[in-house]
Amino acid sequence: MKICRCRRAKSACLFSGERGAGLIMTAWVICGIAFIALIGLAAGGYVITGHRARAAADMAALAGAQAALRTGASEDEACAVAAQIALEQGGRADDCQMAAYNGLAALSVTVSVSVPWAVVGLPSELQAVAAAGNVDE
Repeated sequence: MKICRCRRAKSACLFSGERGAGLIMTAWVICGIAFIALIGLAAGGYVITGHRARAAADMAALAGAQAALRTGASEDEACAVAAQIALEQGGRADDCQMAAYNGLAALSVTVSVSVPWAVVGLPSELQAVAAAGNVDE
């Protein structure tokens, strides 16, 4: 223990060797808060991209099914409509299939959307699948 030979209080002399420790601690706290904020931004980016992918897949499937069912478009034409809608929504149609059974038809579309700030080790694109068609009344 250091002997205090100053006029300050004895407790101030006991901790005089720790000058600047508050600055270092503050810097570490700020770095921790910044790291947590970056993790939150990355997680939020993935959540928002997932929502965008599902919305694009839903809209593409509905548009393709409408083209097939109302205008009598073929599977290729319906998939082209679905791909165009997916592209307009910021995605890419990876797969498109039409299935028909007992007079009912359904169009299934898989859409991929790129993540704006991809994290190393996590996917850079998220996929969503949606289907639309007529129903039995």
